[in-house]
Amino acid sequence: MENNSSNLGMLLTDVYHYVNLRLNEFKLRTIDGLSSFLSLLFSALVCILLLNIALLFIFGAVAVWISVWIGSLPWALLITGGFFLLLALLLFVFRRKLITDRFVSALVQLFFEEKDNDDEND
Repeated sequence: MENNSSNLGMLLTDVYHYVNLRLNEFKLRTIDGLSSFLSLLFSALVCILLLNIALLFIFGAVAVWISVWIGSLPWALLITGGFFLLLALLLFVFRRKLITDRFVSALVQLFFEEKDNDDEND
């Protein structure tokens, strides 16, 4: 009888350790995924910021060029602004195909990728 209770105690201790190990693995995988995601997000935001600054100067030069061509800076700025509004409208209309689907698939790939060092028994 005492042997059975000691076996049961050892089994419960092993189960407790196994559950703790799996919980710690889950925490580490979550931290790994979140840190990768936040790193990717920060890099993307920096690239977008730099691209926006470059586009600001490029379209400023285009507005000045158009103003020389048509003879009016305010109209050139309105034409350039209208181009941006048209571009924003196109991005809004095609946002699911261009942005949302790619973002979701990138997140799924980031969080659910198979690791090479995983146990084959999982």
